[in-house]
Amino acid sequence: YMMFRHKLSRSVYGRIIPKRNAFFNRKFAAPYLASFLTPGQRLSIQAWLCDFIESGFGPPEFAARLKDGLELWRSAGEHGVQSVRLSLPVRTMLEGDLTLEHCLDGELLHRMSFALIPGSILDISEPCVAFIGGMQGKPGSAHTARLAAKDNGEIHPAHMTMIALRGLCQSLGVASICGVKADSQTVVAGAFAAHLAAYDQF
Repeated sequence: YMMFRHKLSRSVYGRIIPKRNAFFNRKFAAPYLASFLTPGQRLSIQAWLCDFIESGFGPPEFAARLKDGLELWRSAGEHGVQSVRLSLPVRTMLEGDLTLEHCLDGELLHRMSFALIPGSILDISEPCVAFIGGMQGKPGSAHTARLAAKDNGEIHPAHMTMIALRGLCQSLGVASICGVKADSQTVVAGAFAAHLAAYDQF
């Protein structure tokens, strides 16, 4: 753990995480990302992320912009201006280390939380894997989501975040995208069976 703290304090990632929220540097001790991960695996994922952002995420100034959010896509249509932003999670930090948010005129419609992890954690022969820890639409946004979809050739905001993740992975040289199954999520205790089935089907 002390080696991780030292690495975090010297890394770009360590400089951009919110200083007011000390939980970022000890997520490994919580039910983070997936229930089947051990604390040691969670700690190795966080340490690995420090190295990946340092060496594989582009120039340091690019990674540093994650603190305020990076706009990856923007489009103006009949029903407003849509955008997809990449940033650090706040409310969903246990579901990943990064988040993609699809908005219409600044209103959040859908959020995807994910982590970039070594493939060996999931027994995948890839150096890096995008691992989706959670996806949520904003409650009460169904009508706005339909308007957004109309301007995108009937592509729903949930699918827009997936498209954005695929594009990001392609630019970073990440070949595989995986997702935690509903029964291994750490934040759906007590969820209805119908909700879990719908999540896995997506």
